[in-house]
Amino acid sequence: MSAIFARPSDLESTSCMAILDTLSNTLNRLWNDMVDKKMYVTGGIGAIKQWEVFGVEYFLPQSTDEGGCYAETCASISVMMLAERLLHLDLQGRYGDIMELCLYNNVMTAMSLDGKEFTYVNQLAGSNTDKSVRHSWFWCACCPPNLARLYSSLGGYLWDYGSHDQQAFINVHLYTTAKLAFEVNGESIALEQKSEWLWEGDVAFEVSAPDSLETTIRLRLPAWTQYEFELTPPPHPGCIQLCDGYLSLTHPYVAAHPSFALRVKNFGPQHIAMHPHTNQNTSTLARGPIIYYAEDIEQPLGDGSFQGCHH
Repeated sequence: MSAIFARPSDLESTSCMAILDTLSNTLNRLWNDMVDKKMYVTGGIGAIKQWEVFGVEYFLPQSTDEGGCYAETCASISVMMLAERLLHLDLQGRYGDIMELCLYNNVMTAMSLDGKEFTYVNQLAGSNTDKSVRHSWFWCACCPPNLARLYSSLGGYLWDYGSHDQQAFINVHLYTTAKLAFEVNGESIALEQKSEWLWEGDVAFEVSAPDSLETTIRLRLPAWTQYEFELTPPPHPGCIQLCDGYLSLTHPYVAAHPSFALRVKNFGPQHIAMHPHTNQNTSTLARGPIIYYAEDIEQPLGDGSFQGCHH
């Protein structure tokens, strides 16, 4: 479903603004229903394996033995596709937060470190009925090529950029070590970021932009940071603005500080409780954007499967 709804979000380039407004409202309503009532803590979606569909609201069993938990790899990739397009239409940190959650917890975990084995289903608990095992291929092998396509285009998910007249912007959605370069009216703009993201919240930036362009840079602050941060060098009053989960660095700050650093706070461990309507007696440990798992020592792993649990 999320892959289907990624297509209407591409209509921004058309002149049918009334249609776009209607579709945007519909997309937001469906997005909120999916994220708030039908998404696993890892960003997985789709509780019912038999039909590859959502269940009723808050139906989120942890494994096949409990009656569900499909959380297909491709489904989370399509959520990322939709989030990236929604960010282009409406810059809100909640879309970037879910895009990052899916990437690190239900997409990247679906491939082995050597890139040769994959998961189709991503359960949250061990299952005797449906073993958690990575395979080299599937009879319906949509996940391996989808992962390859995502990784090859991941740069497009890191940031969005554009210009109008003599104004340029760069919206940074994800943090890593990477460099962006593009031209505006024949003049070059570049932004490089360096970090050890996932393990720490420090991100260093280097920007190169001509004085003739008014350049604005917006940095996503994940909701789990409680929007606490430190910017170095410190900004003067009025040079930055926090709106909808993005820290906006205005042109005066960018022009005065071609090198700056962002420190995202509240990176420590956090406890996440399940929504009471799920009737799940589980708890989750998270640190930054990562959801952590513990091996279940009560179940033998000699059959080659891996079992994660967060009970």
